[in-house]
Amino acid sequence: MSELSVQQVQRLIERFLISTGLSPAETAAIFLILLCVTLPWFRIFKKAGYSGAAGFLMFIPPINIFMFLLFAYHEWPIERDRETGTAHSWRH
Repeated sequence: MSELSVQQVQRLIERFLISTGLSPAETAAIFLILLCVTLPWFRIFKKAGYSGAAGFLMFIPPINIFMFLLFAYHEWPIERDRETGTAHSWRH
């Protein structure tokens, strides 16, 4: 597999923007909004003792409802660790 050059990446980005019909400013705004939504979910999952990457699951409609319910009613890993005395700080 060959590496992409800067020009090839630029062409891919241009094709993406043209295919979506969005301007670069609109695309940047969408990515900024996604970032503002993803980072808090990442932190919440991380503090609860789950993998922070599970925050990305909140963007998948059927899975986000399941994860929300699991999050609400299932015992969190951090709670289990506190009960057994093996609690770790979430700031590793």
